[in-house]
Amino acid sequence: TRLVLSGGSMSALECSNEALELLERKGLERDALRLLQHASAADPSSPNAFSFHLNFLYTHAKDSEAAALLEAFAAAVPDHPSLPASRAMLADASAPMLHQRGQTLNGQVARMRDPGAPLAVDFASRLQAQDAATSAFAQ
Repeated sequence: TRLVLSGGSMSALECSNEALELLERKGLERDALRLLQHASAADPSSPNAFSFHLNFLYTHAKDSEAAALLEAFAAAVPDHPSLPASRAMLADASAPMLHQRGQTLNGQVARMRDPGAPLAVDFASRLQAQDAATSAFAQ
């Protein structure tokens, strides 16, 4: 038996893998996000592309984008078993993901102290980002 992937599935797989490699290096998060966006668009029903993309968006406090991605995936695969856990994560009801979000945001706050350092969050100020990190840890 041979596994055959559609062009979209293969593209999603390749982009997701490349994004995960980029995420191992500080400062390349925005490039990784572009690859995750491409992966989700290439195969909207891919649970892996969805999961990687959703986790990135959530941990980087891109909540409205995460909610839109969740709804798009739910429309494509309405009975997928990951949907309840994904909804719980976006409702800040997953302690491990809240901890990861706090760590990610705290790392971004640290980078904000370095003028010119590449950032992957869209807060207006370091104080706003620190408040979001603290809130994630406190919940």
